[in-house]
Amino acid sequence: MFISTPFVRFAVNRLYRQGKLDKQQRDYLILQDRQINVMITIGVLVLLAAYYIR
Repeated sequence: MFISTPFVRFAVNRLYRQGKLDKQQRDYLILQDRQINVMITIGVLVLLAAYYIR
């Protein structure tokens, strides 16, 4: 969705393969990135709607 997502997934998966993260930490970080992207998308949609309504 955003440019950060591929980078975050790459970094998290690399740390997981190196053994520096366990599966639960990996899943949590990917989920957290997804939630941040959803919040950014909602914020942008609200701002666009407010801009076009006024």
